[in-house]
Amino acid sequence: MSDYYYVNQTVHLPSTKQEFNTAMLFETHAVTSRLSALPPAPFLVPAVLESLLMSSQYKGITSVVPGEADLYCSQYLSLHGGVVLTGDSDLLVHDLGESGKVAFFRDLRVQGGNAQSLQSKVYWPSSIAHRLSMPPSHNLTSLAFEMSIDSHIGFKQLVSRARELQSVKNFAPLFEQFCQDYRTLVSELPSSNDADSALSVLQSVDPRISEYMLQFPSIATLAGCTHERSSLTLTHIFLPFLVDSPTRTSAWEASTPVRVVAFSVLNLVVPDAERKTIVYEHKKQTDKSQGRSLLLLSNEDLPKACSNLTVQISLLRSRLSSQLCNRDFWTAFAVSQDIDFANTNLKTATIKLVRQQMSSNKLGKTSSWDVIQLFAQIQASFYSFRMLKQMLAFVVASAKSLPKPVIQLKEELTTLSTIAHLQDLSQMSDTLQTLDECRVYEIACDILGIVVDAPEITEKKKAKLAKKKKKREQAAAVQVHTKSNNPYALLGID
Repeated sequence: MSDYYYVNQTVHLPSTKQEFNTAMLFETHAVTSRLSALPPAPFLVPAVLESLLMSSQYKGITSVVPGEADLYCSQYLSLHGGVVLTGDSDLLVHDLGESGKVAFFRDLRVQGGNAQSLQSKVYWPSSIAHRLSMPPSHNLTSLAFEMSIDSHIGFKQLVSRARELQSVKNFAPLFEQFCQDYRTLVSELPSSNDADSALSVLQSVDPRISEYMLQFPSIATLAGCTHERSSLTLTHIFLPFLVDSPTRTSAWEASTPVRVVAFSVLNLVVPDAERKTIVYEHKKQTDKSQGRSLLLLSNEDLPKACSNLTVQISLLRSRLSSQLCNRDFWTAFAVSQDIDFANTNLKTATIKLVRQQMSSNKLGKTSSWDVIQLFAQIQASFYSFRMLKQMLAFVVASAKSLPKPVIQLKEELTTLSTIAHLQDLSQMSDTLQTLDECRVYEIACDILGIVVDAPEITEKKKAKLAKKKKKREQAAAVQVHTKSNNPYALLGID
């Protein structure tokens, strides 16, 4: 996996009274997983990465690595010394050299209210191993292995066994397997002085996108990939977890056509033997299935799909003119995708349900499931375009000649908002009001050739509808004690 990245930076840790040339590892997967009661923030990793890459101070020293960053950080520290900032205690077992140290996110503190000065406990593995009288040939590896064999015995007994290498000798094959995850890298991360090169683009893309790209052997070789991920027969991609309505179609569905184009564009720059025809999407990390298969576009059909997408974006942009900022424009396009998907599948568009709630003043301060669903669809649409934008950047940097529609689509995506400006749920009410004032729903329907069905409701019909509603409410009250199989049913009660 490439869900980690590191930054080389000199920082001052007041608690240690010294400065370190620091290789900082942002293992945000481990950090967010501490919120055991909630799913991790879906865009935390790419948001931090994006901020670093937009910084003049950190851009040149930030890189997405083609594998577990633990190995790259441990290699750097074994050669140069420093501190690894992480949430993963496994770093204590790696060979960090004599001066390599580890600090954990949970121990970071701001000193004296000054955000520029951070204080933290720092762990020194080689010193700890020496104080515990661990064998120099194994350091803390033998202790970690003893803990993996039997974590229920006392620490003193574990240390005693580790000193004598009891389990190391008794379970030699198992110990060898255990050490595989802590082997030092043979080669360093390749680098490029050209910020627009294919390698530079590859080292700055979203980690999930990097995972997909590294499944192409030629791209894995370019990245200096040291594992065999690119040899997998099936091609997978794991999408961020989004909170959407449990009774509605996945929020990712409406923006699927955009991701199909994104997955397909890499076929333009890889050898014929590596071209993918099917990609398996996973929308939940705990999904044990092979994922949902998506049929990719051929290189012959791809330019037309790019052209169609460019036309859709251009038409909506021209109709909305300068009424919306970039964030709201891409929110409007997400709404357009919602309308198109609903029309194609004979469903009611989520935005239509939300507009009905707005017109009847039922939105209030709390968000209904329809609003939550629409918000998730906006996030999915934004992230899908982000994937397309980054893959197009790599393709353009890799190829000398590309179909014109591919280049045009890349240009259309230059205005895509950063994650820091992504729509927030607390802003949804104001944004929806803005979209309504700009008649986004009507304009999108017109562009898509959908007739807006808005018949006038007479007073007589209103009374009839109110009577039916009252009957439904009375019937529901009778069945109030009836059990439901939907664990989220109570959340829909006003």
